[in-house]
Amino acid sequence: MRTLSSNSFAKAFAAILSANIFAQIIPFLAAPVLTRLYAPEDFGLFATITSIAAFLAVFASAKLELAIIVAKNNVQRKSLTTLCLQLLVIFSLVILFMLIAASFLFPDVDIGMNSLIAAFVVFLFIFFTGLYNILTCVANANSEYKKIALNSVHFSLLNNSSSIALGFLSTLGLIYSFIISRAFSCFKMLSSAQWSEQIKRLKAKRVLSRKNAFLIKRFRKYPVYSVPSEALDIYTKQMPIFLMGLFSGAYAVGLFALVDRVLSKPLSIVGRAVALPFRGEAVKRYNEQGSCRPIVLKVLLVLTAMSIVPFCILYFYAESLFGLVFGEEWKKAGEFAKLLVPIFFFQFITSPITFVFHIAGKQQVDFYIHIFMVIILTSCFLVGYQVYDNELLALQLYSVAYSFIYILYIYLSIKFSVNTKENK
Repeated sequence: MRTLSSNSFAKAFAAILSANIFAQIIPFLAAPVLTRLYAPEDFGLFATITSIAAFLAVFASAKLELAIIVAKNNVQRKSLTTLCLQLLVIFSLVILFMLIAASFLFPDVDIGMNSLIAAFVVFLFIFFTGLYNILTCVANANSEYKKIALNSVHFSLLNNSSSIALGFLSTLGLIYSFIISRAFSCFKMLSSAQWSEQIKRLKAKRVLSRKNAFLIKRFRKYPVYSVPSEALDIYTKQMPIFLMGLFSGAYAVGLFALVDRVLSKPLSIVGRAVALPFRGEAVKRYNEQGSCRPIVLKVLLVLTAMSIVPFCILYFYAESLFGLVFGEEWKKAGEFAKLLVPIFFFQFITSPITFVFHIAGKQQVDFYIHIFMVIILTSCFLVGYQVYDNELLALQLYSVAYSFIYILYIYLSIKFSVNTKENK
């Protein structure tokens, strides 16, 4: 780490990580309280609703927010930001009207909550998730890393504290607190002079303009390849929730959701602390030097060194820890966690460096890998449930297959990090 401390990337990483350590601790402290306020079925409903909304949110701005980071000048970035905001508003409203219509057409469908309320919940989740993604990409492009990090801390603190407070009033507290917290994060990021100007531009510009048509054509790989890739990625990550809900019910989904809440979400905060400065630095090096491989290898090495010991401890003691911390009712969640440790490990060290696919213009390769992922990982679950009738085997097969796919991503990220004729 001393070697890295001399460059701008390492300084940004250290600043963000120091703020995000606090955000990582909060869910661990809150989880034992939440598991005594909410039943596994409540976690299951929250996971199901948010998974569906997260899948739909991928389409909100056609993934053009990622183009904001790689755009080569401020004029292009501002135009892309306006376009993304316009697409987000239109898509969110269309989904809302469709869900309201569905709630009246199919009133007898039981989803665990009032269908009309569910429609507005999904709408708000999509809108604020999409808005947060756009704002984060803008801040990333402007190297406002501390602003992003502090926002993550505020979100984590508000989300977990409000989940506890609302837990005394409603079984839907997990859902409501998430929306409130994400909305607060967005409004906090919007409270600046530059966004006042951007909102005026949003009102003045038409979606169907010649400039927007040019931008969509210029960055067409994002809607054509990144949108389906991201949708497939969400599906593969949430596949246990979808298929366990189908085969095992809300209880099993709730157990998986707890594992995801206390492991995947906090780890993603640290991963983002690395990913955000990595994106800016890697784009700069790739454009100026034709290679960002040194920084890719450094990030991979540092993240592996940081995580290998904690993940080994988790693997051997997951069942005992979950029973002790969250109560005996949740001990089986420890079995799930042990099987999923390889995925969490490879996801943690791989996710930041896969942005190389966007830098090198290899979105189509990412898309083809995701098609392969869906086929293989769905097959793992079907074999586990339909052939052997064993949910633990299904999770184990899923974990092994997913880990090998992450290894493939590591190899290709390193390969594409150099701008050669072979990689063009």
